[in-house]
Amino acid sequence: MPDDAAVLHVIAQDPNYVEAFKHAFGASEVSQVRIEQVAQALAAYERTLRAGDSAFDRYAFGGDKTALSASAVRGLTLFTGTARCSTCHTIERDHALLTDNQFHALSVGMERISGHLAQLTTELATQKQKGVPLDQIILSNDDFAELGRFVVSLDPKDIGKFRTPSLRNVAKTGPYMHDGGVPTLLQAVDYEVYYRSNEQGRPLLLTPMERQDLIAFLEALTTSPQALARLNPDPQAAYR
Repeated sequence: MPDDAAVLHVIAQDPNYVEAFKHAFGASEVSQVRIEQVAQALAAYERTLRAGDSAFDRYAFGGDKTALSASAVRGLTLFTGTARCSTCHTIERDHALLTDNQFHALSVGMERISGHLAQLTTELATQKQKGVPLDQIILSNDDFAELGRFVVSLDPKDIGKFRTPSLRNVAKTGPYMHDGGVPTLLQAVDYEVYYRSNEQGRPLLLTPMERQDLIAFLEALTTSPQALARLNPDPQAAYR
């Protein structure tokens, strides 16, 4: 999206957007939609991205040992133990961000660019040296985005590294990985297990039941409807 006009053009071409803006702002026709209203709509959506009071929170920090199913408890044990998920998706004694906010590589997407990686990194560095803005560089070639943190740092060790996402509400936020290339949570777990094995230099073997237990735990990180209602009592108010 190079400018405001491009954003408004996309909205104008989608009947669902047009109807939503009419409902929220009273815009009777496309030409009445303003970029300020787009910003308000985005802000209203972001205010709904609250995380807390999940079954896990009630179990780990609220003293409710009935909050998690037996499968989810086993999944938590795996998460913090054998599967070593909490190495990056951290859980502290009194809170859990479920991210270390650091950059790590899972090699997702690298297969596509491995054959021309040297050319790609050289071209990126050249454009940066010329002062081309990062957003323009990335939008000019989808492969640049696969370079991850390297796009900013130009440090070869950062090729393919992306910031660890929080896992809160992860069951509701598919598809997964930085490129959205993994459609289901189970496949995402399989990816993590595979690359964690590579990182450790030894296979991490989980049974199908253990994988399901991990899924049960990840599903228990979903914010409860009651908490969402308390945090966002009137979602429409954000538009006004």
